[in-house]
Amino acid sequence: HNAAPVFRDAELALACSKSGTWLVFDDVRNQRPKSNHVYHGIEQFLEIYGDRVKLEWQHRFCDCYSVL
Repeated sequence: HNAAPVFRDAELALACSKSGTWLVFDDVRNQRPKSNHVYHGIEQFLEIYGDRVKLEWQHRFCDCYSVL
């Protein structure tokens, strides 16, 4: 539940995924104040790999991206 491990997990999941795979992230928008939040890891992932994934849905705390 820190930015660096979330980024690394997302990066590894993308490397193992083929087109159409869904990547689901939990606790993206929880209300716990934290400087090194899950969301920061996802933001970093999207900055680098955002052209390889597409946001499919968001629900409360979860985000789902499909691999292009």
